[in-house]
Amino acid sequence: MIEKLKTNQPISASDVWETILRSHRETYSRYPNGSEGLEALQRIRDLLGPDWDPRYEPGIWLKYRLWRSNEPGYSWLCDFAKKLEILLGIPGANRVIQRLSNGRHYQGAWSELDFALKLSLSGFDCKFVQTTSSPTPDLVANRKGTTLEVEVTSMSPLPTRGLAFSGMHTVEWTSFTHSAVARGLFSRVPKPRELELIEEKVKLACEEANNKNGVVKLNIRGLMTYYIAPKDLLDQIPERWRQSILMKGVRRISATERLVRIIDKKSGPQLEKAKTALIAIYDELNLRGFQREETGTNTYDNSRIELSLGGFPNVVGAVLVQPFISVIELEPKNIVIEGRRLIEHSLPDFEAERCTIWNNPMSDNTSALTSAIDCLVSFPSAIRSLFS
Repeated sequence: MIEKLKTNQPISASDVWETILRSHRETYSRYPNGSEGLEALQRIRDLLGPDWDPRYEPGIWLKYRLWRSNEPGYSWLCDFAKKLEILLGIPGANRVIQRLSNGRHYQGAWSELDFALKLSLSGFDCKFVQTTSSPTPDLVANRKGTTLEVEVTSMSPLPTRGLAFSGMHTVEWTSFTHSAVARGLFSRVPKPRELELIEEKVKLACEEANNKNGVVKLNIRGLMTYYIAPKDLLDQIPERWRQSILMKGVRRISATERLVRIIDKKSGPQLEKAKTALIAIYDELNLRGFQREETGTNTYDNSRIELSLGGFPNVVGAVLVQPFISVIELEPKNIVIEGRRLIEHSLPDFEAERCTIWNNPMSDNTSALTSAIDCLVSFPSAIRSLFS
């Protein structure tokens, strides 16, 4: 469907929406949930509003989803429509939702909405703070006498227009929707014009792998080399790559150093006037579905992170949220490792997340952080209840 916009780009958002809907009307009947998916897409268009531009853009995963017609995609659209309805009930959310159409602001807006949804579904009354010339937190949330001012930020600013994220997602999603698994590496961050080439090459490799019921080695010279196998033959991929997807140049400093820099930066002006504050940090590039790692004790230097938090007594703690794709149902985790809490669980639509929480040793309000932890633990059941 995306190819339909290559030569004659529609001049308005409404024209693009009509192109998307027309394409889905031609294909929805092929899928068991196609009718519900088409209705959800129409509902999403109404909720996003007439000025929200759905024109496909690398790095904006939401727009990619709007264009795809398949059974998992239609399930995702149905669920996203329900999320939007909840989010639009939060004061100030519409301003954030409009930012989802802009590649420069997409990831920040998506993270803010995701954390607001978590808080809202756990009983917090939330509102997005109007931005001013002075730094402010992103959210204010109240529940049973507990007030949290939340700064939502990113641990991994995406390379130009989110291309690293889009490249890895394109491989993962294309292989998944073609009954295959893909493991390998990117030698560099892809260029915008290469994303469609990646999708096409992975699709052809998946078809070849399924036809011969074996592993196919896919190489786009100087860009990527991947092993593609039928979904039940992951064990035939060379052992070194069986649980790994890597990209050159994505990480340059340690995870601890990046966290400390963010805490020091965001705990200052944004949260200086807050009575009780929390930092939520989203790490979209450290996806465990791409680079699996065990919950070892040496992943982070907890003492350095706690020392950084300790300089800001009104900040009760920091939460690192790491979304990833998981085609298997994970055993839920809620454990403490050397002082930091780790929460991990599956979510609907083959999504999952890992949340790591550090408390501030100099904070006097431990109950506020406990409320935030309860919110994260209860999110899977809350979101499944919403979707059902």
